Amino acid sequence: MNQPRRQAYLTLIESLLTCPSEEQTAILQANLELLDDDFAQYLREWATETLPNLDAGNAETRANILYNLDIKISSLQQGSRRSNIEIGIACLDIGLTIFTREAYSEDWANFHNSLASAYYSRIKGDRGDNLERAIVFYEAALQVYTRPAFPQDWAMTQNNLALAYSDRIKGDRGDNLERAIVFYEAALQVYTRPAFPEYWAGTQNNLAAAYSQRIKGDRGENIERAIAFYEAALQVYTRQAFPQDWATTQNNLAIAYYSRIKGDRGDNLERAIKCHKAALEFRTPTTLPLDCLQTGRNLGNLGFAESVWETAIFGYEKAIEAVEQSREWVTSDKRKRELIEENLNIYEKMMQSCINHQQYHKAIQTVERSKSRYLVELFTNSEIYPKTATESEKQQLRNLRRQIAAAQQSLEIETSTPTPTPPLSKGGPAGWINCREAKSRL
Repeated sequence: MNQPRRQAYLTLIESLLTCPSEEQTAILQANLELLDDDFAQYLREWATETLPNLDAGNAETRANILYNLDIKISSLQQGSRRSNIEIGIACLDIGLTIFTREAYSEDWANFHNSLASAYYSRIKGDRGDNLERAIVFYEAALQVYTRPAFPQDWAMTQNNLALAYSDRIKGDRGDNLERAIVFYEAALQVYTRPAFPEYWAGTQNNLAAAYSQRIKGDRGENIERAIAFYEAALQVYTRQAFPQDWATTQNNLAIAYYSRIKGDRGDNLERAIKCHKAALEFRTPTTLPLDCLQTGRNLGNLGFAESVWETAIFGYEKAIEAVEQSREWVTSDKRKRELIEENLNIYEKMMQSCINHQQYHKAIQTVERSKSRYLVELFTNSEIYPKTATESEKQQLRNLRRQIAAAQQSLEIETSTPTPTPPLSKGGPAGWINCREAKSRL
């Protein structure tokens, strides 16, 4: 980094340290171009040179400011998420040079808990190693956060430690999930419904996710327990009080019912469809496009797998609307094109569902909306027909395919220039959304 850049970093640090806490977010937002990995490195260099020269009182004040700065930058919606996390980690590491366990045990535990959360979410570095570090930091916090002394902090850390074990890459997967379940159940000793209804519901949701993935025990019983925990969470997560959590839990309950082994298969499918559609009432393309994409795709895949074409079309339509809304929100032509490519399977399955349901006009609209040469070729060259199509209906479809083929050259010209897309890289694979994405960090 050059000298002007270092001076800009120093000016930013001095502004953040001397301003009122409520102004920190505005200062960060006004200096987004400085919030990068080099700033995190410079922050460490600055601390090494500056903090040893401060008396105990001023050093403690600086550490508290850095702790609050980590909270602000962790919740910042702008800038690079990756760099924001690295800056937050730097703030916490610096703070721990001042807040030792011997002198500031509670603050020491707070910093370790926050470091654990940062490493849990960290983008830089190896995911497995980051989770191991998160576990170490949570376990360190629990040396101070005992249940008798800090019951709420103890329960919070039990929940978060369970999350880390649920996602853990190293070690035996089955054993990790068993440990996660134990930690969730421990959290519920404090997070009772009368005392902490929202946290109780969040932990119920997390337990449901763990049982949905559980390897040990009977698969049918595990799914039954997952359903029971999701339905318990919905006693608190009502649409009126917690609409986003309600929609997320409806989505996950749908997945559980679709996977259900016990009960009537037809009834389970109906309940899964109903829950997905309920979730889509809140997860709309315009308000929560990423969530809508996930749920719409889930519902579409359910309908496609079960040959319920009307349901498949409904789900895929919502997912495609979410993709298109997201494309409007980004400025990068390259990212816009990538978003279509990443979700091309949705357009393909939508097209096939429309053909199977004999909604040929929608099939053509889907091809046009995808702006994809591949889908044009698939539509015009493949022999996809409805199972019950007559020869005249097949001929009608062949005529439509010829019309699409005639427009292929202009489409190729249009798609040779990249178009913009939003950051939906976490939209996940084409199949069912993993329940883990819905867990609650407390």
